[in-house]
Amino acid sequence: MDAKDHKPMLSVRIPHELNEKLERLMERTGLSRTEVVERALWVGLSGDEKLIRDLENPLYGPLARLATHEAIVKVAAFLMGSEPDPIVTKARQHVVERIRTGKTRRRSAAE
Repeated sequence: MDAKDHKPMLSVRIPHELNEKLERLMERTGLSRTEVVERALWVGLSGDEKLIRDLENPLYGPLARLATHEAIVKVAAFLMGSEPDPIVTKARQHVVERIRTGKTRRRSAAE
C-alpha cells in the first residue's frame, strides 16, 4: 500500500443511540461503516465550515451572528419541535468570542 493510500485512523466513542442509527443506515444502504462515517464527516464538516465562514464574513457575518444567536435558535428549535444542537452552539460562541476579542482574521467578502 502506497503512503498516499494510507488513511489516518480515527477512534471515537459514540452514544448507543447513534450507533444504532449508524447500524440501521448501514443495513438500509448496503454501505460499510467506514463509508457511512466518512460521508457523515464530510457532510457535517462542510456544513460547519460554511457556518464558520458565514460568521467570520465581514459583510454578512453580523447578520449570520444575529440569526444564529442562542435565543433565536432556541425559539426556532421550539417552533420546529426540536432542540438546539449544543455542539453548533458551542462552536458559534467560540467564533463570536474570537471575533469580539480580535483573535481571528475576518475574511473578505470575496472569500
